Amino acid sequence: MLRFFASAARPRAKRPDYAELNAALILPDDPRRLGVFQTRRPTSRKRHREGTVIRTAQGLRRVLFGMVRDVLAGAGRRQAPKCDSRRAVALRELGSFEDILLFPGGLAYVTVPKAANTSVKYFLANALVQWSTEELATLQADRQAIHRLLRKRYRITRAQLAERKRNSQVASFSVVRDPQTRFFSFYADKIASRGWGEPVYERLMEAYGIAQGDDFEKVLRVVINCSDRDSEIHFRSQRALLYEGGECLVDDVFRMERIADLWGFLVEFLRVQGVDARPPTQKANVSGSGNCKVTEKQCELLRARYRADYETFGY
Repeated sequence: MLRFFASAARPRAKRPDYAELNAALILPDDPRRLGVFQTRRPTSRKRHREGTVIRTAQGLRRVLFGMVRDVLAGAGRRQAPKCDSRRAVALRELGSFEDILLFPGGLAYVTVPKAANTSVKYFLANALVQWSTEELATLQADRQAIHRLLRKRYRITRAQLAERKRNSQVASFSVVRDPQTRFFSFYADKIASRGWGEPVYERLMEAYGIAQGDDFEKVLRVVINCSDRDSEIHFRSQRALLYEGGECLVDDVFRMERIADLWGFLVEFLRVQGVDARPPTQKANVSGSGNCKVTEKQCELLRARYRADYETFGY
């Protein structure tokens, strides 16, 4: 036999004073402090910040839960790191130095610094470019002038490359390198050795807080805390240089560690264009690690910083 028990009578709870609660929720910059009131029902749980009048206990719960949700969401939302203003100015002045070169015959080379970049440029320039007497003198005086001269002649944008690829007017390629050895090369060449050679780079390095001669650990700490967007191209990830919107910019990507494959590709391309070229007999220009001692922990930090390169290019 089922029995039902009636609960003991309890005193009726006092109805909350919602006018008091509304007053407590008015923020310092709330319109109601200026004499502006809202009387229609709220259309959103977040409207308490816009002058919503609470009328019921359910409305109060919604407002409070909404406020808690907003606070938690704000705490969990990571702000995108802002680019240091001095770095931004120097990077703009450099024009990012992100090179896409369209050589005669429809051959596009998307450059990756510290991945046989200078060697590839000299090989193609010797086969395809007719230098003036003044330009030849410049190159003899400064080997690094090849970058500036080719950029002036053949540089195109990513949009221009994409348009030519859509119209099948170009063969495109690039070269990548093991991310760790690429970073060692950057450090050995630009920090531990000869430096940059251009005033704008000196200002950029000052903005990063590093200078020629700094120790490896200091430079490493700066680089691992820089996003690709905020990185100079010598230590920007290769993935960022070669991909846009999840799509690779080029048709063929070669590894510097197997440079013979690249020379074979270029020699064949030039042969079809009627140009007789021979693979370079010297090894690609390679910088060491600047005689620095690299710890396993530092290698782990580099692997984490350039994880996208390892995953994309199979290193």
